Amino acid sequence: MKDIKSITIFLIPYFTICGGIYHITYWDTFNINGLSYLGVSEILKSFIYPFIGSVFIFLLNHILLNSFYNYNNLLPNGEGRNSTIGKKLNSKISINILLLLWVGITIYLYKVCKTYDWLYFGIYFSFTTSIIIERIAEANNYIEKHTSLIIKILVYIPVFSFVAGKYQSELIQNNIKYQYTINQQIIPNNKLEKIDTLKLIGNSEKQYFFTDLNNSTIYILRSDIIDTLVIKQHGYK
Repeated sequence: MKDIKSITIFLIPYFTICGGIYHITYWDTFNINGLSYLGVSEILKSFIYPFIGSVFIFLLNHILLNSFYNYNNLLPNGEGRNSTIGKKLNSKISINILLLLWVGITIYLYKVCKTYDWLYFGIYFSFTTSIIIERIAEANNYIEKHTSLIIKILVYIPVFSFVAGKYQSELIQNNIKYQYTINQQIIPNNKLEKIDTLKLIGNSEKQYFFTDLNNSTIYILRSDIIDTLVIKQHGYK
């Protein structure tokens, strides 16, 4: 019972942080501080999508690695990381070189990533990060049974929370896939009707957030003053 309570005490803030990462990434695309409009329950609800995505990718990687890549079998006498080659690959010098390469490649990929590239970035980042953490843990004798699995789970979920936020927000920002409404206004001086297409960015319990097709103007509407809101879809099949 104590173990269950301890796990729960850890998981609730962990899931909240992951949900917060998703929202920070998502709303930052539109230069909005989304967390200031959301409650804890709304942040936790948004965690579901990146959680499912990260679990799927994690299981896929796990299956592929077990099927096609057995580290111990690649090294002499089945000794794996305890062999001469294994010790060299996991030495402090090798780990530092790996860290430098990881930082350089990560910065480069982040700068060149486009909307549909974020999934591949997430796979790369979560996989390489978990390997580096495992190597550091092994070098300092921190690795115990099942530690590798726990490291992967702790890394994958926040990474794909970030990826989901970037991917979903850029679909809207780049006018690829979004929900929209038509805003009609009468210009008083000219008595002309102005029609604008407003993309729905998202909503909280109290507000709806819209932007125009050029992403130049943000509209924040109180939900309690909206009588009827007609939402259409663009890019959905």
